[in-house]
Amino acid sequence: MNALRDFQVRWRSSTSAPLRFPSPGRAEVPEGDYDGRLLSEIAGSYGVDASARLGAYRLQYWFRLITLMQKDFPLVGHVLGWEDFNPLASRYLQEHPATEDLDRLGDLFPAWIRAHGTSMLAVEAARADLAWNQAFSAPELRIPGPEDLERLGSGEEGIVLQPAVRILSTTRDWFSLRISIQQEQPVPRGTPKPLRSAWIVSRTGSILRAEPVEPLLATFLRDLRRRPWIDALERLARTHPESTRSISEWFSRGLALGWWGMEAS
Repeated sequence: MNALRDFQVRWRSSTSAPLRFPSPGRAEVPEGDYDGRLLSEIAGSYGVDASARLGAYRLQYWFRLITLMQKDFPLVGHVLGWEDFNPLASRYLQEHPATEDLDRLGDLFPAWIRAHGTSMLAVEAARADLAWNQAFSAPELRIPGPEDLERLGSGEEGIVLQPAVRILSTTRDWFSLRISIQQEQPVPRGTPKPLRSAWIVSRTGSILRAEPVEPLLATFLRDLRRRPWIDALERLARTHPESTRSISEWFSRGLALGWWGMEAS
C-alpha cells in the first residue's frame, strides 16, 4: 500500500470510529481514541491541535449520517424520541457502515431494530418510513400507452408494477403523520390512531402518495412482483373467483395513480 493510500485508510478509520453517548441527547468523542501515528503526522497543521482536528471531523461525519437517518426515519424518531433514536442509529451504522449510495443507508434498519428488541410499534414505523424512502428513490418505467393496453391479457403485454410501488400492511395510519412531519405541520404527541390496513405507496414524477387499499388488491399486487400479469390474473381467478369483477376497476385506478409501467426490453 502506498503512503497516500495508507494515510487515507487510517484517516477514515479514525474519523469514522463510533461516538459515545454518555447521556440522552449528548454525543462525544472518546478521549485518547486516535491512532498515535496519525496524530503525529497532522500535528500542528493549520494551527489546530491534532486531536481536536480529528475530533471535529469525526463529529461532522457522524452528525451527517445521523441527520440523514433522522430525515429518512422521522416516524421512528417520533415513536422513540430523538434522544433514544440517535444512539440506536449510531449502533446500526457501526454494524452497517455507509457506502457511496446514501439512498440505501437505512435499507436494513427495520430488520435491524427488530432483531435488537425495539418495540414492534417502532419496527412498523420503520417499515413505513422505508417504503416511503424507496418509493421516492426508485427508478420510473415508461407509462403504458394505448398500444400497450390493447395487448392486455394476451400474455405479451409487458405491463408490470412500477419499481416505486411499495405494498405493506400496518396497524396504524403512519402516512398521514409522515406527511404532516414533512410539511412541518403541528404533529400531535403519541402514536397515530389505530387503522389496520394494507397500503400502497407510489410516486408519479416527484409526487409521493399513500393510500389504504383492499387486502385482496394488495395480495394481487404482491403477486405481480413475482409473476407475469396473465399468470397473476389466472391465479387470482382460481383463488378468488369473486374478485374478477374488480380487476377493471383496480387497473383503472392503477393507471390514474401511476402504478403501472412497461417492462424494460
